[in-house]
Amino acid sequence: MIKYREISRKKIHISFLPLGLCVGFLAGVLLSMTLAWFLDWPWLFAALAAIIIAAVLKGIGRIAFALAAGVLCGICRFPWQNADLLQAQYYYGQNVVISGTVATAPETKEKDLRVVIEAISFNYSTTALKSQVYLMIPASQTVVIGRSDRITVRGGFQEGFGNYAGFLYRPELISVQKPRPPDWSWQIREWFGETIHARLARDEAGLALGYLYGDKASLSDELNEEIRTVGLSHLIVTSGFHLGLIVSFARKVFGKISRHFSLFGSFVLILGFIAITGFSASMARAGIMSMITLSAWLVGRKLHPARSIFYAAAIMVFVRPDFLTNLGSLLSFSAYSGIIFVVPLLNKYFYGSAPVSKIAVAFFPSIAAQLICLPLNIYYFGRIPITGILASMIISPLIAPTMLLTVLAAFSPFCASATQLFLSLHLKIIHFFAGIPWGSVETDAGNLQAFLLYLPIVAVLLYLFWCTGHRYRPRFSPLEKSPDYGKI
Repeated sequence: MIKYREISRKKIHISFLPLGLCVGFLAGVLLSMTLAWFLDWPWLFAALAAIIIAAVLKGIGRIAFALAAGVLCGICRFPWQNADLLQAQYYYGQNVVISGTVATAPETKEKDLRVVIEAISFNYSTTALKSQVYLMIPASQTVVIGRSDRITVRGGFQEGFGNYAGFLYRPELISVQKPRPPDWSWQIREWFGETIHARLARDEAGLALGYLYGDKASLSDELNEEIRTVGLSHLIVTSGFHLGLIVSFARKVFGKISRHFSLFGSFVLILGFIAITGFSASMARAGIMSMITLSAWLVGRKLHPARSIFYAAAIMVFVRPDFLTNLGSLLSFSAYSGIIFVVPLLNKYFYGSAPVSKIAVAFFPSIAAQLICLPLNIYYFGRIPITGILASMIISPLIAPTMLLTVLAAFSPFCASATQLFLSLHLKIIHFFAGIPWGSVETDAGNLQAFLLYLPIVAVLLYLFWCTGHRYRPRFSPLEKSPDYGKI
């Protein structure tokens, strides 16, 4: 009883208010999606009242009311997305004319061009739905289609899969409208890709573009299958690693001027890179978290990455609730969670208070990311990559210099030869591990028992936590460690 009174009287910092809102919002959207709980928008007034009460209270009630407000907002948010899905379901089984904007880079596979469109409308309607539709257009009838193009097709509309509201198999392509003004970011990406393909061999060029901006369309079917077999799919995706390099470059260049100019330069480069690569789930997570962390750095605040995870997830799900169940989102957040939670435990367990070796700095993040993503990979892909961690440990440290060489190869033919040799080494490593008979074990995809693997994983982490006594708190403000600290 005494402990309860002590906890109830303990003052909770106001920063827990937005954190509670974000956690509650995610829980509300999840409840609405799984249990079909729907609330009308007037309930938002109750959420607003809960937020005001949470701001006034100073004890544990602040967290309780913040969570309640977030849950109400989440339950109210999902029906907006569900309304678009219900309208799309009306056309299942019908022959329709559908228009939409190309959302991602089209992929050519076998004899089809695979395109994802959004902002869709049916039968020349002026009402646009936010849902996404997956198209498999015959390559024989396609013209050049790029991201941001507005295309119109005719065909049988079928039930979608994954996060797609619908699917059209080999529809008739009616028209393609280029954006006005042109999508400059797509033009830069196309120029860069064509230059790399002209100077490198096919597999080397595809792997280079996959490392640099997550272009899986350039990978051959054979190489893509080998990458999945080895369990290296998480390396062919844009993530916080790319933005970390960009932010480091921006701070070194612009940090000599001022903190504010460094922040502005970082934001411009981050948004520019996202525009070129596309607004995928992994890039959305990395971009939002980078900008949140940089904003905290500007004012010298200590922001633990765990908080920024919930902030980024809430923002992403508010914009697009389907991000909550998107495979890219799950893998991206899981890998990053492994890095920020597992790596410190490994460092503390093996090195204590001594400096961490460069080998550990290179290998521990790969081990942590693979470990936390393992149940997800088994559930979605039906494959257990036994040699995946070892292959990732070997290849991951080589990715940064490979990306640098790829950029140089686009501007200098003299660097293309070195890039070709470096990427050939990567391919030999992938071929070697993919050729090991016992390197990958096939299993049933979609088996929920795969998530039981989290039980021994959590048990091991709890043991490491008990042995090390690690405390998950930022030890210093990034601003205090910055060489431009104190500048205006």
